Amino acid sequence: MFLRLFLVLLRSHVALSVIIPLQRRRDAHSTSVHVNTVAGDPYNFQNVNNSLYAGTIHVSGQPFLVQLDTGSSDLWLDTAEVSLSGTVNTGVYANISYADESTAQGNITLVDINFGDFTVKHQAFIDSPGSNATSNGATQGLMGVGPLSTSVIPDFLNRSGSAVNGSPFLFNVFNLYPNEPNYITFLLSRGGQFGTVDGGDFTIGEFVNNLSTIADAPKLPVTNPAAWVTWMSGVTVNGKQINYTAPSADGLPAILDSGSTLGNVPVDVLHAIYGDLPGAVFDNDTSFYNISCDTKMNISFIFGGIEYPIHPLDAVYVPGDIVENGSPVCFSALYASEGPIALLGDMFLRNVYSLYDFGNWTEAGDAGPFMQLLSVLDQDEAWAEFDSLNHGRLQQALAQINKSDQITTPKTTDNPPPTQDIFGALSDNSVSSSSVDLSGLTRNMYIIVGLIAAVVLLLIVLVLATLLKGRGGDGKGSYSVVGLYGSTDRKEQKPLSLATERFSAESTTPYNDGGR
Repeated sequence: MFLRLFLVLLRSHVALSVIIPLQRRRDAHSTSVHVNTVAGDPYNFQNVNNSLYAGTIHVSGQPFLVQLDTGSSDLWLDTAEVSLSGTVNTGVYANISYADESTAQGNITLVDINFGDFTVKHQAFIDSPGSNATSNGATQGLMGVGPLSTSVIPDFLNRSGSAVNGSPFLFNVFNLYPNEPNYITFLLSRGGQFGTVDGGDFTIGEFVNNLSTIADAPKLPVTNPAAWVTWMSGVTVNGKQINYTAPSADGLPAILDSGSTLGNVPVDVLHAIYGDLPGAVFDNDTSFYNISCDTKMNISFIFGGIEYPIHPLDAVYVPGDIVENGSPVCFSALYASEGPIALLGDMFLRNVYSLYDFGNWTEAGDAGPFMQLLSVLDQDEAWAEFDSLNHGRLQQALAQINKSDQITTPKTTDNPPPTQDIFGALSDNSVSSSSVDLSGLTRNMYIIVGLIAAVVLLLIVLVLATLLKGRGGDGKGSYSVVGLYGSTDRKEQKPLSLATERFSAESTTPYNDGGR
């Protein structure tokens, strides 16, 4: 997510001391850089609705499809439909709440987890049965692959006095298996607008076939330990570099976040990109531009002196559930951030092969963390194929909207059954007014008025009690956690639901307060 805005409430009960051994199913990789020669996809990497990318982990031998998120660092699982064996309950409770009001909550639990070639014994995760943060059931959890500094599990285990190793999965892999090159790579696919398809490629400590030239790409230094963030030195639109105010001579800080569907940029950058499009209208409430669904434009982002173009499809956001006059409604794939920072999610990352090197964030590294990018887009080919692909995308979105309407719209008849109003009278036109018992109507009205008065009186009493009690905390040590530069939400952004990622430049750490 996106870094995503979340609130974490933990209370500790039991301190456990568990050693976390690491196993690997085959020999270690050489520490030298080399091409991935592993057959098949050990991570079962998948593209879900072009809005998130997920891999399959095995927990006590059972598969879980989890979103892979560079914008966070913790692992949580929805275990409502399974019965896990071999788990150890730490007794420390965690509650992660997102800006769209979805939550993942439950006890921090230890269990053996396998992902690809690696198995970690007694890996810590948040056991959250029935979580509503699974993207409407598209996944069964989330695995954060971001910096250790954004992980809440080890921090709160320490606060509880527990000796449990709560490190994220990848940090256990890299720290306990120092011969493994401590980087990961993503190659995101472009699938259908709806449905789950092959996600492309995800690797740990090795390259995707034929893309090893990424090793020669500029190393983009991570500029803040709270995120995969680096300097973006420019933006071009249809071949012309736009003008905007950057906070540094190095450029604009930009987070590369696999957990975000869309992206955001400062408002002046957004206006420079979309403001001159015919019919484009900026919505101050949602911070998106409403644009034509047929908008065709070339946008490139500049990192390390190299332009990285995106497909024209990725410049336009088609929600797939908003319609006007029988046609889908479309928005800019970027929206306005609240400060001098950008976030580029899947709308950018689908067009590059990306490498995230953890550097000295792990014990094996001696240099600072960095990222590398390799463009995988043929811009001329993308421009030529846009019209046909976009037409198919819009038709698919419209079909999905019509399908949803058929499911959610109740059936009607020519003669609907009569309904009863609040006074007990029938509202069906076929019933004459002379058939209504007026004495009963009056009696019911008195009863209802009396009930309303009682409710109002009760509300007044509750308000007075609250004012007398005051606004002090409960003293139980609740903690809030927010993303880099302020609050964010990394669920799939919906312009009309205001579930959008927000950033503020006022903070340089992932937390607004001293405690989490």
